[in-house]
Amino acid sequence: MTATAAPAARFLVLGTTDDVTTCDDCGRTGLTHTVRLGVVDLTTGEVDGEVYFGSVCGARAAGRTVKGFREEARAADRAAREAERAARHAAMAAQAAEWATLDGTADCQRPPSACRRSGIGCVRHG
Repeated sequence: MTATAAPAARFLVLGTTDDVTTCDDCGRTGLTHTVRLGVVDLTTGEVDGEVYFGSVCGARAAGRTVKGFREEARAADRAAREAERAARHAAMAAQAAEWATLDGTADCQRPPSACRRSGIGCVRHG
């Protein structure tokens, strides 16, 4: 009877990048992109670091099919883009709310033509 050790880490697909074009697993260079994988420590459940694998090596290491692995990488990219878009939208909404509190004051942030069109009687723009 042989004992097999449980794996000490598993991989979480974080997305793709074209900044790194070398597979950390097999060393192949000149890849058009690599898949960013977070190394998850199974004892703590936290991501300890990142590695960059090609699609085939990454799928093999993660125990998935290449097709499923690529779909997961694309989904991670879409989720990251959506999170960035939501953060930009939240920042713009916060700035608009801040500017709205300054409407009609000496610290008005609107362009002068907007104050005249809205007829709010801006102290700064007349």
